[in-house]
Amino acid sequence: MREKIIMEVSDILETFNIAEISLLIRDQINGDEDNFINNRTDHFMPLYYKYAMLTKYDLEEDIVNEAEHRFFSICEVFIKEICKKFKLQLDPEWMALKNSELPAITIALYTFFILDFTQNVYEVILNYIMKNHELVYKTFEDLKNKKDASTLSNKKNLSPEMTIVISNIYDIMKWILLNIDEGDFLDYLENDYIPIQLIKPLFVEGVLTGEFVDTISDMMNDNVTLNSKIGFDFVINVKTGVIKDIFAGK
Repeated sequence: MREKIIMEVSDILETFNIAEISLLIRDQINGDEDNFINNRTDHFMPLYYKYAMLTKYDLEEDIVNEAEHRFFSICEVFIKEICKKFKLQLDPEWMALKNSELPAITIALYTFFILDFTQNVYEVILNYIMKNHELVYKTFEDLKNKKDASTLSNKKNLSPEMTIVISNIYDIMKWILLNIDEGDFLDYLENDYIPIQLIKPLFVEGVLTGEFVDTISDMMNDNVTLNSKIGFDFVINVKTGVIKDIFAGK
């Protein structure tokens, strides 16, 4: 039995290859930005589960220390690459004092900025429009797509105001990201979203700083596929009734 455990531990430690994992994560985070749509493989949780498994064994102190060193170094790699991509800074003194919290923070940042990235941007756009629909309509009611909106309204039984919104959705998304800050972005996501519960206090306390909304705005401008997907999803969800016509009946 002991021999089997030692073999399992050895296999796990081999998977904690910092150099290989660093390359994998850099490619996912800093490679082709279509990764944020198509390649959302979770590379962290399998490592976390293996680390958690190690803690259940009665192992020699040097093995425990080596496993912990490797795993926490991996956490730092994830955090470093995410911060680099989104122009964030995580207070190094806080990281040193709260070392035991690094896995949880890594999961929160990785989930928020990488795995759920497209959905989070979509949710912010949607919630901003729904909460500020009159402002959005008034800002865009005289733009060039008004004629297209009128035609669409007649075909889809949508209010003229909502058809103005969906006809100008790509300009509206760009405008929203230029007019909100990091606090707004976090506020437009649901409070029961677990990564927000960890990330928002770090921003409020000044432990995590940076202007990630600017990075998101640049990514949307530079990546036609990403921009198109979020805008298209919004339009389709309005047309199919998944998103209610908030102007209807007014």
